[in-house]
Amino acid sequence: MADSEDKANILNDYFPSICTMSSQEANGIHKQIKQSKMKMSAFLVSEPEVIDLLNKLDCLKASSPGVSPRMLKEASCSISSILSYVFNKSLAAGQFPSSWKTGYLTPLFKSGDHNDPTNYRPITLLPILSKVLERLIYKRLYAYLV
Repeated sequence: MADSEDKANILNDYFPSICTMSSQEANGIHKQIKQSKMKMSAFLVSEPEVIDLLNKLDCLKASSPGVSPRMLKEASCSISSILSYVFNKSLAAGQFPSSWKTGYLTPLFKSGDHNDPTNYRPITLLPILSKVLERLIYKRLYAYLV
């Protein structure tokens, strides 16, 4: 791989080839998911819960560009009412904000020849607010299933 642009193009071609799921595999997963009578709109997020999750954010972990974990942690009390409102609206509508679905892919070198794209692992950095909402959903699903 010669320059940065060449590296980016090679990795851009390589990563999708190792990360794609066939439509047959995707259909198999969909068939295994059973419909539940419980709706996500029944799960309400409270301000104290949002404050607690924001205060537990690890500021040393890598995050996507934009709002940093430290900013959210330091402003947790001020923004908890707004975030709980957004999270509750998202759950009630059954929609995940599209801007929170965008990840930033970073190639992480494993070992070996730097010119071989198979020696890189794709790491996706997601927006921190998507991780907070995912944690809220996880807690509710786990409590429901267990």
